[in-house]
Amino acid sequence: SQGSASNVVVSLPADNTFLPISFTVPANGTYELDLTAYIDALECKPPNTILNKGLYITATTPISCYYEVVSNYVSDIFTLKGKNALGTSFYIPSQTYWRNAQRYPNSFSSFDLVATENNTKVTITPKKDIMGYT
Repeated sequence: SQGSASNVVVSLPADNTFLPISFTVPANGTYELDLTAYIDALECKPPNTILNKGLYITATTPISCYYEVVSNYVSDIFTLKGKNALGTSFYIPSQTYWRNAQRYPNSFSSFDLVATENNTKVTITPKKDIMGYT
């Protein structure tokens, strides 16, 4: 959080069985929420598939947050952009050196898009071949 405390609610709107989680982040403080128990409801798999998943996070004051995956095989941080992600044109940087996952040996990067409205249409224009698209 920044200069003020923030009351935060984390929910999964597409999952009726998920009970929203509420907590307070102190002013100029941090909070770590372990979502490991919900990993199957959060992670987008199989790849190249439209899924009905996505975190919805609300806060009473501005906060910064990210989703972090830590394991022996893959560790990564996914920036959660909030209002900064609303728009119509984006570039997704990626790397081509370290493999992204053991399951997909030629996978070096990934990205997830979460729509904020029903019937959202997305066009992906890769500069190089990606899974499912040339």
